[in-house]
Amino acid sequence: MCSQGAFTTHADSTVTRADFLTRASEHLYGNLSNVGFSAPFQNIPRGARPAIGLARVLDALQGWDSDWNTPISRGEALKVLFDLVKRNPGAERIDTYRDVRSKNDRRILKQAMDWHLIEPLSNKFFGWNRSIRESDMDNLLSHFGARFKTPLALPSGANVRSDVDSEKKNPSVRNSRRSTPTRSRGRINIEIGESKLDTGSRSSGVRSIQSFKLPKSDLLEAVWGLVTSQYLYPDRIDENELAYTIAEKVMESLGDQYSIFMRPRNAQSFQQQIQGELSGIGAKVESHSSGGVTIVSPLPGSPAMKAGVLPGDRITHVNDESIVDLSFQDAVDKIRGPIGSIAKLTVERGGGKLSIDVVRANIVIPEIVISRQGDVAIVKIVQFGAKVRSDLTALLREVLAEEPSAILIDLRNNPGGLLDAAVDVSAHFLPENAIVARIKSNNSERIEAVRDNSKFIVPEDMPVSVLVNAGSASASEIVAGALKDHGRAKIYGQKTFGKGTVQQVVSFVSGESVKLTIAEWLTPLSRSIEGEGVIPDVHIEGETVGGRDDVLLKTLKLIKKK
Repeated sequence: MCSQGAFTTHADSTVTRADFLTRASEHLYGNLSNVGFSAPFQNIPRGARPAIGLARVLDALQGWDSDWNTPISRGEALKVLFDLVKRNPGAERIDTYRDVRSKNDRRILKQAMDWHLIEPLSNKFFGWNRSIRESDMDNLLSHFGARFKTPLALPSGANVRSDVDSEKKNPSVRNSRRSTPTRSRGRINIEIGESKLDTGSRSSGVRSIQSFKLPKSDLLEAVWGLVTSQYLYPDRIDENELAYTIAEKVMESLGDQYSIFMRPRNAQSFQQQIQGELSGIGAKVESHSSGGVTIVSPLPGSPAMKAGVLPGDRITHVNDESIVDLSFQDAVDKIRGPIGSIAKLTVERGGGKLSIDVVRANIVIPEIVISRQGDVAIVKIVQFGAKVRSDLTALLREVLAEEPSAILIDLRNNPGGLLDAAVDVSAHFLPENAIVARIKSNNSERIEAVRDNSKFIVPEDMPVSVLVNAGSASASEIVAGALKDHGRAKIYGQKTFGKGTVQQVVSFVSGESVKLTIAEWLTPLSRSIEGEGVIPDVHIEGETVGGRDDVLLKTLKLIKKK
């Protein structure tokens, strides 16, 4: 997920490593937007690459090649500054502070104290490993920069960056990529990520959101003040971990399995999942209310499907290690793993337990598969993503050119995706202004309807059927519910998963994300499917054995009889 800059806009907020490198480099070397140095690292926050490349050339990175969004400590900040100007501290050292241990660190601290760069937290405790605060930044950079004639000359090896031209042509792009967010008391800069129906409609852009005090914030601040000022072992305090734990507890207190807080690593993993690039077993999962995860649907042709994993399975252990007490994303990370390795899953199903071995693989999620059984065209939609929006119209035109007698939309084991994609799919079968879904939040209700009549290419007299099962969720249920309510399609198969809420992914500019339930969606006839699912018009049981798909064959037989 998108990540850039500092976490909060409060004056005493922490500063990330990428943010500090960007601001310190520009303070010492001037504007770096038109030049760059090689920075062969992954996950670099947007706008920070020039500074990180410069710091790499100057040996000032301290091995941070995967931790750009971690808050920088006071000690790290001092060491980076001296590395950026290639200056060694003097021979004298200061031994007053018990949390500064190495001789070189004590020399750096002595120089910093002489230059009045940063104040110690107490007479015996400097705060070397504490996160640097915004309130220290301006003083630190201005006093340090005053010791040198700035801007300093760039070291050799600078090249024009490949991504600079577009930023030069569009200054607003460059400004939007700066690591330092606009500071305004009481507001937090966020970036609304690509939202899935799990998550609502697609949107993007940096904006501010108002912050509110925590309940009993005076009590919490007093406790924290007591710890900060009097705790015997201040070096054991990890402010970053404390903040993340509080955020996780806030989301857990909601009692909503779909609303979660994600640390930067987990946020990035989630982004890879929704972009369809995974290494794992190939299944859509959700948090289980009693711990562990529930299989929403195994992906077609995935290792999970081949091994016999079914929708509704609850995974409680991976390789004999319990995941019941783990956070959702940590549980998912246990299930994922290196390609070719085995995930031994302990699964609860139908009141019993079984063990399933799944060989992990690189998972590339397809979106549309077109096939034909006799004169019936089968349009299997695997997930509702960008490919569905861009490719379905052309593929349906090809299908219609072959003059099928009927179309079967196969949504089995489709875990959902983008709301916009669900509306687009429905638009191929419904006339203009037909309601696809009603989205109800606390304060408003909006209607998602067919707006682009050009997609309405399937003739009204063409019989349409939809095939679903317990693994059909979210956007799949929107399409099935819409076509059923409008009488446009008959629904076959089994009751769907029953996910009738909408989540929005909000990415904080420091790399963390929150997935929050913000609305409920209803079918065009205002029916809620949360926990209920879409009930088929024709219930069909069966299983896939080898290459034989009993449910599909039974459905086709019924369609052809009509």
